[in-house]
Amino acid sequence: MSLLSMLLVAAQALLLFALAMSGPLLPRGWPVFPVLAGTLLGLWSVWAMRRSKLRIHPEPHPEAALVQHGPYRWIRHPMYSAVLLVAAGWVFAAPAVWRVLAGCLLVAVLLAKLCREERLWSDRMPAYRDYMKRTKRLIPFLY
Repeated sequence: MSLLSMLLVAAQALLLFALAMSGPLLPRGWPVFPVLAGTLLGLWSVWAMRRSKLRIHPEPHPEAALVQHGPYRWIRHPMYSAVLLVAAGWVFAAPAVWRVLAGCLLVAVLLAKLCREERLWSDRMPAYRDYMKRTKRLIPFLY
């Protein structure tokens, strides 16, 4: 794992930890919906990837296979989408300037991480380029 990947994973973990520990894990009111949706999407993503080699850093496992079923049929990074949904719910559940900034930093970190991951997958597997043309990054049908 490269130094850049380690820094991205560490930043992601630190930002998520700060958000999780500074407000309710399961918010009340409408912010509970993105938290639950993100949790369900994350579980579905892990379930769909069960036969592949799951990693938290962007470098693909040497024996990893391209997963194109489950949520991966529509979006390339459903686990990142899940993290962002949960984080958004947490931020809205207890809004504060520093929590909004932490949420924005998390978006930036995950975008950097997914760009790196896509570059590495494209270099490793030409079929990934075709997959990128058929799917969106984080939001089905939009982005």
